[in-house]
Amino acid sequence: MKILYTAKILVKGGRKGSVQSEDKRLRMAVRPPVEVGGDPEDKGTNPEELFAAAYGSSFRGAMESAARAAHVSLKECLLTCLVHLRETTEGGHQLGIELQVNMPGVNHAVAEKILESAHRTCPFSKALRGNAEVKLSMANSRAKSAALSFRG
Repeated sequence: MKILYTAKILVKGGRKGSVQSEDKRLRMAVRPPVEVGGDPEDKGTNPEELFAAAYGSSFRGAMESAARAAHVSLKECLLTCLVHLRETTEGGHQLGIELQVNMPGVNHAVAEKILESAHRTCPFSKALRGNAEVKLSMANSRAKSAALSFRG
């Protein structure tokens, strides 16, 4: 497989540290969320927010590709990515993801095909397949809300 791009991030201190890209365009403090013991006064993002931003952006890009193939505009589309940090019964943690999509003006059947195609082609969806539950849900002006659930 041909490598097209490699992201390189320097990480210091884990959940109580910082992250920085090699070109320094991304530089931020990383702190645990309040819900898992973080200090509410301590400013910074957390790994789950970074993952949600990355996955959401990548998935939205995959949706754009699928929409172009279907000759549909996603100009008014809004995607919300929720990343849940879950405690497992075996100890430790696992992620659960919800991608909530609003595609106003897009036919329900077409919107569903766009979501399914994006989930097949998005590199983050591929990486999670078989490892985390990913729930896709959509609502648009022409159809009732629907949920599609995938294991990975």
